[in-house]
Amino acid sequence: MKHRILGFRHPRFRNRVVLNEKVFNLLQKEALVETEPHGARLRKLEHRLDELPPASRELVNAAYQPGAFIDVLARSAGKRTNALCQQLW
Repeated sequence: MKHRILGFRHPRFRNRVVLNEKVFNLLQKEALVETEPHGARLRKLEHRLDELPPASRELVNAAYQPGAFIDVLARSAGKRTNALCQQLW
């Protein structure tokens, strides 16, 4: 049975998709078009963050760091978790 499975899979490993330059360029252009609205949105958000008072800006940045937990941030700020969530909202 193992040899039948390997025999079935083996030819398919050689059939890889190879993109020609025209297809690659088209995909690249589409990716740029799709990411532009996200870039504009990110710039607007960064502008809004810059308008916040420094303490609020630090809190938002800390809350959205990878691995951040709201309850841990609340404890370190001496606040209740619900109060911190309301402040972030």
